[in-house]
Amino acid sequence: RAQNRAFVFIKPHAITDEVKNFVREHLKAGGVNIVQEGTIDAEVIDKSQMIDKHYYAIASKATLLTPDALQVPQELFKEKFGAE
Repeated sequence: RAQNRAFVFIKPHAITDEVKNFVREHLKAGGVNIVQEGTIDAEVIDKSQMIDKHYYAIASKATLLTPDALQVPQELFKEKFGAE
């Protein structure tokens, strides 16, 4: 069975116990095993370019490729939009 790992960021304005509990319970309900929780200072995030690296794949496709160059699974497109 494949295992994936991810960071989950809660935006600074939303960090409350209620939000943290909601996220934790929602992930657990989806079968996600939380192995660690913590805080990363803004300076560390900035210096290590965590956000830049996180969004790089999305941004590169959005800025470097034209829509006709994107690979869209035909079956999923047909299912979602009813067209081929």
